[in-house]
Amino acid sequence: MKTSNKLLIAFFLLIPLGLLIFNVLLKMQYVKGNLVYEEYSPEETTIPLKPFQHVVYEGRMVTDSLKVTTLWVGKSMHIHQGQDYKMKLLTRVAPFLRYEQRGDTLFIHYRNVKTKLFDKSTIFDYTPLNLYVPAIASVTAQYGEINIDRLEQAAPLTLHLRDLGATLDSVKTSLLQLHAGASRVKFTGNVTLDTLAYRVTGMSTLDFEKPVRIGTLSPEMMDSTVRIGIAGPAKELQGLIK
Repeated sequence: MKTSNKLLIAFFLLIPLGLLIFNVLLKMQYVKGNLVYEEYSPEETTIPLKPFQHVVYEGRMVTDSLKVTTLWVGKSMHIHQGQDYKMKLLTRVAPFLRYEQRGDTLFIHYRNVKTKLFDKSTIFDYTPLNLYVPAIASVTAQYGEINIDRLEQAAPLTLHLRDLGATLDSVKTSLLQLHAGASRVKFTGNVTLDTLAYRVTGMSTLDFEKPVRIGTLSPEMMDSTVRIGIAGPAKELQGLIK
């Protein structure tokens, strides 16, 4: 047998032997308690806010500005019902957030930055901005995503959405006025609406997932590019429209 063949065989035999030795040593260290699992727990920043009724959100964070195009990533915002008005977000993302309260309206957007000026892992982290409100009258949002979680209020809610994805999860209100353009809107998780009035255009999609309860549908406008999806067992979907 040629020497080169012998060396090749020895090389392949050493690979599993090395892995076996490594695993044995690793287990010994684990038994001794030298290896401890550390759960990743990112630091958060809480920003208290004055009471407001309306939110205007732009979820586009521009990362590079070139002569021929603009590169950006979409950031998400989750709206939750809470006792106080406040925002929570990752501490490392906070320097890029810009917000301002004017009258009864909260404006939120992200500052534009060059790629070389920041850590890419921060910009491309999709952990959402969390906004807490006792109640809210309207949300105007463009780019990125918004998620409204477990919001229950008697007062009407108006959504103006453009170029984004939106999810309504366990939302209960007397009237939801939905104006959506080039957006995908998903209703899920015990959404209960006395009335849904909607104006939907620009290749938007409305997805309804059980259990969803809507008393009255009031279409104001819907062009031929809009798609509507209903998911769930047929028996359970009978209650979608009372």
